[in-house]
Amino acid sequence: MKDDAQTVRTAGLLTLFSLFCLIEGGIRLTRVVGSSDWTGDANTFPPIVLLLASLTEVIFALSGLLPGLLALVTEQYHKFMALPALVLINAGWFTFVVYVFALPAFNAARNPGHPGLTDSEDAGATVLGIFGSMGVCASMQGGQFVFALRLHRHLTDDMDRYTKTYIKVRHIVYTALYVLFGVSMLSIGALAQAQLGGGRVLPPLVKPPFFLVYPELTVTAGVITTLVSAVALFRAITGITRLAPAYYVLIAFDYLCNLGFLVYPQIGLIPGGPVFAVGMLTCLFAAVRVMPIFFERQAIRASKKD
Repeated sequence: MKDDAQTVRTAGLLTLFSLFCLIEGGIRLTRVVGSSDWTGDANTFPPIVLLLASLTEVIFALSGLLPGLLALVTEQYHKFMALPALVLINAGWFTFVVYVFALPAFNAARNPGHPGLTDSEDAGATVLGIFGSMGVCASMQGGQFVFALRLHRHLTDDMDRYTKTYIKVRHIVYTALYVLFGVSMLSIGALAQAQLGGGRVLPPLVKPPFFLVYPELTVTAGVITTLVSAVALFRAITGITRLAPAYYVLIAFDYLCNLGFLVYPQIGLIPGGPVFAVGMLTCLFAAVRVMPIFFERQAIRASKKD
């Protein structure tokens, strides 16, 4: 190991992102494990597929959590301790495809849409939900892989691969995912407000990761996230790193706005209370913001080495 502090930091981030994935996977698994008919029907997505996808997420989450915790708690390192995680995390894209694309598309095609929207408007809302899920889920699962790979390279003294170009490309990719999430949020909020009106919407418009009871709150959060993510993308593309502390505070403020406008006041008002979503969204919304900050910090470190 060339840099013990960086290795410990990487192990900590791997632990954090693995815990994010474990929380999401555990919630999904407990929701589907009690199914009585595993094959589904014309209007029900096969629970067996959801079971396998959620179980896969729990397994790849644990594969990253265990070496991360081992490194943090015991300060014991093994050259190849992160290698199993690198293999198993790649299976996570099965989970990604099932929950981000297949399940929402199936539900949109087989189940009635929102009564206040036309078929095309409801389909558009579904697509915006898929885009939003792509932004946050790719950031969280991709982040876990980034930190597992980084820990492996720390332990094998292979950090020379992290060139300025390598860091810049990934910085742009993860800030673009942040922008995709923000634009999707703003768009679905604007669609709901235009077609369903202001004030409380009954029934709520549910297109995970968006749960709309008050469209104006979603629009407000969407405007803030879109603007902040645009700043993040501009910084990633141009390489500007000035006013970094203020920028990090801005991202933290955006995260709090998401929790305060999207999660806490709206999910609790949905009949049946899908409170499980609070835990998942808390993790997903954090992950999509941590990655741009992480890669900006890496870009700053790389520039100081020149």
